Amino acid sequence: GFPSALYGAYWDSIKLHTQLAMTEKDAAEKRVLLGKSMESIGKFIEIADRLLPKDLFRDGIGGFLADAEYQLSEIAADRDERVGGIRSAIKHKKADIEAFVASSESYIGLRPLMDPWIGASLQACGRWSTTLYELTGEREALSAAIEAFSQSASHFRKAGWPSRCAEDHWQAAMVHGTLGEH
Repeated sequence: GFPSALYGAYWDSIKLHTQLAMTEKDAAEKRVLLGKSMESIGKFIEIADRLLPKDLFRDGIGGFLADAEYQLSEIAADRDERVGGIRSAIKHKKADIEAFVASSESYIGLRPLMDPWIGASLQACGRWSTTLYELTGEREALSAAIEAFSQSASHFRKAGWPSRCAEDHWQAAMVHGTLGEH
């Protein structure tokens, strides 16, 4: 097919399958949906690297990859697989944030959307880091959660979203409590 049409079709497939998986209750069906999403991510990257290696959507694909990895970790058969999935999801979500910020410098119209998007992505990193701590007992995961929630609050404050900012402060405070820092 025509590369740009395939590019759009794979992008839509990624979004569709990832979102459907978020609402799917059956673990086997969720695994199938996420498998389709991951397959589409691979094909999307192949086409994007040939057509538009510096395209904002190409750079933003890591967020979908991270979301799919985290969802897969939730239904993982064993602890090690779950921990590995969460670590990978956090790594890809952070890389996605960096890529988005770097790419968006040339997309002036996206500036108003950046802070809420970055805030939401950092919130996910904070939640995932907290889950990682629950599985591993690694205190570094809680420190990472506090940092993510604090950075997220800053982005939501800049965006003028006070309730999300307050939510992040509350989440960070709960993590501080877990660390015994009352």
